[in-house]
Amino acid sequence: MTDKELKRLSRAELLEMLIEKSREIEALREQLDDALAQLNDRALRIENAGTMAEAALLVNGVLDAAQQAGAQYQENMRLRQSQMEEECARIEAESREEAGQMLAQTQQQCRQIEQDTRRRCEEIRQSAEHEAGRKWDDLFAAIEQIHTENDQLRQMIEERIKKKRKWGL
Repeated sequence: MTDKELKRLSRAELLEMLIEKSREIEALREQLDDALAQLNDRALRIENAGTMAEAALLVNGVLDAAQQAGAQYQENMRLRQSQMEEECARIEAESREEAGQMLAQTQQQCRQIEQDTRRRCEEIRQSAEHEAGRKWDDLFAAIEQIHTENDQLRQMIEERIKKKRKWGL
């Protein structure tokens, strides 16, 4: 597994890997202890063996067992690496799918927020237009009242002027 792939893993995944590796190390230590015990056992047999030929055969057996244990270890490591790569690929695919779903959900939420904002803006615009129309109506009413009062004032002034002329003032 590359450093780049390891950096993508979460802490939980890294801890799982660490625990799994610890278990493998423990299992390998047990195998090593067994192999050492067998080696010690064979060493005793060699010491007790009467001839060099018997010792050579016993040593070959130990070496064969060690070679088989090494080959088994390498095979286990290849298998574990393959499993880890498959697991990483699966996790990556799931992460990409989840990210795609989250992106789609976020886009949908953004569209909804935009629609809500547009609707609210339209409501505010309509309210403002209504309020402006009402203010214009109030203004025109006030202007009309001033105009009416102005006409009444003009008529009163004209009547006074007529009265003054009539009286010669």
